[in-house]
Amino acid sequence: MSQLNDDAKQALRLAAVGALLHNLGKINAKFLDKQINRASNDYLYQHILALIAPYVDRLPSDWQSDFDVNKLTASDILDSATVTALKTGFHLPSPLDDRADYTVGDLIEYLGQGERWYEENDGKYRIEHIFSTGSRLTHLMNRAHRGASGGEKEDIATAQQPYAGDLYLSTPFGYETVAPNINNIDNLLNEIETKIQEYFPLSGDSFPLLEIVDDLRLLLSRAAADTRRPLNDVTVGDIGHTGMAFLLTQAVEWIITKRSINHTELAKRGEDNTLFWRVLTVHVDALRYLEEASSIADLRVRQERLKEAFQAVSFQLERTLFAVKIYGDEQCRLFLLPNLDQDTSAYQSIQQIIDTISIDGLRLTAHLSGSVTNHPDDNNKTYIGDQVTNQLQELPAYNFDAEAITKFWQPPTSNKEICTACNLRPQGYGAERIEAYKRNLTYYQNKAIERNICCICMDQRAGVAKTWAKDKLDKTVWLDEVADGNGRLALIVGHWNLENFIQSHFYPHANHAQAQTIWRHTVKFLNNTPSDKHTFTINGQPYIWQGSQFIICGEQELSPLKQPCLIVHAPSSMDVTVQDVNITDDKLSLTVAEDLTEQFPVNSRVKCLGQDFQIVEANVFEAIDERGKQKVLETVLWDATYPFIVQQATRVNIGEGAKNKSFARLRRIWQTTQTFWKTALGEKDANGDPLLLPTDHRLEIIPQNRGDLKLNYYQAYDLKLTDSVKLSVVWDPDNQRFITCDNLEYLAKPELLDKPVAECLKGELDLEEPTGYGSKNKVWGKITIEQVCPIANSSYIPAIPILAEPRTFMALVPADKALDILQAVQTKYAREMGKVRNRLPLHMGVVYFQRRTPLRAALDAGRRMLRYEAPQALDQTWVVKGVQSGLLPDDQQLLAEETQQFSTTIAVELEQAGRSFTWYVPAKMGDGQTDDHWYPYVFTRSNVDGRQRIFKALRPTANGTNEECRLVHAAELVSGDEIYFTPATFDFEWLDTSARRFEIAYDESGVRYDRTSRPYLLDELSDIQKAWTFLSEGLTSSQIYALRDTIETRREAWQAAPDNPAFKQLCSDTIRNAQWKSLPDANEIEKLTGWAVSGLLADSIELYMGIMKQKPQLDSVRTGEGTV
Repeated sequence: MSQLNDDAKQALRLAAVGALLHNLGKINAKFLDKQINRASNDYLYQHILALIAPYVDRLPSDWQSDFDVNKLTASDILDSATVTALKTGFHLPSPLDDRADYTVGDLIEYLGQGERWYEENDGKYRIEHIFSTGSRLTHLMNRAHRGASGGEKEDIATAQQPYAGDLYLSTPFGYETVAPNINNIDNLLNEIETKIQEYFPLSGDSFPLLEIVDDLRLLLSRAAADTRRPLNDVTVGDIGHTGMAFLLTQAVEWIITKRSINHTELAKRGEDNTLFWRVLTVHVDALRYLEEASSIADLRVRQERLKEAFQAVSFQLERTLFAVKIYGDEQCRLFLLPNLDQDTSAYQSIQQIIDTISIDGLRLTAHLSGSVTNHPDDNNKTYIGDQVTNQLQELPAYNFDAEAITKFWQPPTSNKEICTACNLRPQGYGAERIEAYKRNLTYYQNKAIERNICCICMDQRAGVAKTWAKDKLDKTVWLDEVADGNGRLALIVGHWNLENFIQSHFYPHANHAQAQTIWRHTVKFLNNTPSDKHTFTINGQPYIWQGSQFIICGEQELSPLKQPCLIVHAPSSMDVTVQDVNITDDKLSLTVAEDLTEQFPVNSRVKCLGQDFQIVEANVFEAIDERGKQKVLETVLWDATYPFIVQQATRVNIGEGAKNKSFARLRRIWQTTQTFWKTALGEKDANGDPLLLPTDHRLEIIPQNRGDLKLNYYQAYDLKLTDSVKLSVVWDPDNQRFITCDNLEYLAKPELLDKPVAECLKGELDLEEPTGYGSKNKVWGKITIEQVCPIANSSYIPAIPILAEPRTFMALVPADKALDILQAVQTKYAREMGKVRNRLPLHMGVVYFQRRTPLRAALDAGRRMLRYEAPQALDQTWVVKGVQSGLLPDDQQLLAEETQQFSTTIAVELEQAGRSFTWYVPAKMGDGQTDDHWYPYVFTRSNVDGRQRIFKALRPTANGTNEECRLVHAAELVSGDEIYFTPATFDFEWLDTSARRFEIAYDESGVRYDRTSRPYLLDELSDIQKAWTFLSEGLTSSQIYALRDTIETRREAWQAAPDNPAFKQLCSDTIRNAQWKSLPDANEIEKLTGWAVSGLLADSIELYMGIMKQKPQLDSVRTGEGTV
């Protein structure tokens, strides 16, 4: 097996740039004009370079007219320097040596979408009319593009955006934002051209592929690859990068295996497909690794080590051109590889790269998939989208290199205790490996031992503090600075169940030719109506009545009456046609089209169906007795028990749902959820103000004789302000000053200093050196304060982001801000994912802890919350209690911030086992005008075959299988429907002790073992806030605690279940008898009772009074008799 030489690598890099840009022609005003305005501008978006112009006369005569040479000019599309750059040529080894004149632009010019370059004509492929020896690389580009875009354009029902001057780019969840339009898209094209010209013409023998890919992809991702909805959820950058990955890795395989391939084989698809790839997973249990950090500095060190390791893997693998990264998060990287077995030398070189990279002895592990296809219709191997989804669910390993760790434990430190930071090396180890420590090895080794850490960790901690002190004073890396005014913090975690969404991501199908036909009958029941949903059996076929609305559905059309043609005689006979039947006061009458009095006088008796009837009017006769009535019910009407007449029959087609089959769209899902997390902490409150406000400036403390102080560089110390209050500071040697790294507002509280911290920084103070958690500080000595002043530009946001990955979020915030941030995330989720939230569950968790609690305990608690799974929720249904379409209610207006999609909102009230919430579904697209026919569909257990917007698809179930199910548009839901809805949830825990984290565990239904009221629905967060408002405005602290204790004591004593009527009555009586400032009304009592029964009321009290230490409003109201 051959390897790639330098010339081949350079040529492949240039081919990769062409592949990345293969849809560049779509970023142009003329393209939008033609696509949307249907302008006759003869714009050919694949021929913006006019490379085909010299060859048009070689084409078959019936095809030459498609390429008017006079109009094939790039002068009015691209800058001449860009054209020159994209005409850069290259030559590839066999089997891609069929042409010696490949250019970067060929991958754009001969893409062949809709132009049939790669179909046979006159015994050869059309591309061979231009290039007689073939053009296999451009044919491969055609196949790579097919894999990137998938089968959606053939399968998904689409609609063009109507206005070229008002365009929108969507996420895969249906949230649209403004996109470049016909008036400004050429500005984007200019930016892209400028970037291309920065890299061309080539200088030297190397080409920085990774850099130009990153730069161009960012720009290309601002434009939609298709302006039709819902295909506008994938960008030109998504399609370009995915197509590039498929082309590059496939070309590498051909070259190193010397594969013999031609256009005939490249044209094979479906079961005959011969193009395959592999997916490589490189991962490690990063959450566990991060969880073991003992401080924020250690956490930052570990994060940096993880980042460096994954960057090294990505850089070295992608530099070989054997791999292209297609996914990355905190725990893994996924790469697209050529279809190479593990025993090949090429793959062994990849494995060697991975083996040489470790994180403090923690090994990265790799898994290579079997062969995969890049398109779902190439069904002779596993589709890459399915393979990647499965590999992302693999649990990462946590393995250490024993040989590497053994080397740490050699004399002279082999008999020392283990480092409390890394938990790997001996305390004091590694001084000789750090350049700055070599001047005094013994001093630094002893200093590390005093702090219970190794020299490597001591240096890395100092590195974090140094970076902060020199360049990042507008941010924080100190827990004390994040703590709220009560010295408490909150770790917020979040996790998406993306697998559930990916498996259930369907659109209405474009092809209704094979749709199942259902007849929707509007009926009139005559004397009684079924009390609930009912199935009628008519002509051996089932017909379903929905239980509301007078609609009956079945696969065959029903006539208005079962037998409308009758014979009336007495004794002469008359043929009549029944038009209507009425039953009133136990009398049954038939209305016919004919005039009965032409043969039968009024009030005369006649025979019909063998029974006696009487002529009532010219065209009405009625049954005389019960026998005649029953005969009509059995013969004329469709059902004798619930007789009805069909008033109207409408045919409805129920098509198959179109599955999300684009790998580029799959990648866009990951990008969207990651962007969600990255912007979460920047959300604003209902007044438009930031949730987290900047703090006051830090203080600079300058001591006397600062040049003579023997302090450790960038080490944290404590200044003893009083016997019980210490101020954390960091020594900045470059500026010979201390920088405060503490919560100055907290220390100034009345129960601590009762004055600003600056006023306490005077004279001589003791300086202490922390020696680690649980150990007493070491007294360094005394310092005399010379000057204290604020540090300019040192105000910071009190938050420490930890993870913002496609699946996982983690951040530290002040404890008293956690619920506000959680509420903002819930609002953001409802706004941006509101159309599909029934299939996209989100789980949030909050771990509250005191600032001196070990960080490891909080991180471990957060990781336990991230393990939340509720597989049974996939099979649980919610009942629709009501549906309203219109404007958002006043208290939900925040959902409509920066979007017009809520200009019409479908409010769906849902209930399950006593819990309820309202799903606010945005019914419009981004322009606020176009109805959303693509996203807000929900799996239903009810029979909905008579609804207008429905289709069928496979629903993922709790046991891992799929079952056929109907999806109905949210606007078609009616009261009584049962729908499958996986709700968003949140949990919380207060770590009053570090051991409390071990109580965080969930059963298969997702319920906490120790606290069955948790987790809550994320929508119930507002109930928790409302419950506190009720209590705070109506009772004092002592009254609130008495109320809680009465209810919770009885709950524990009775082991009361939420449906226990005696316990519910107790809760109601206790609430009603509390000494409210103003007694709640009956509805409020009922609401408070429900919260008390569920445990929500007690949790609200714990959150606000126990954790955030808020006091009720009445505590501050005084009367002559004391506190009310």
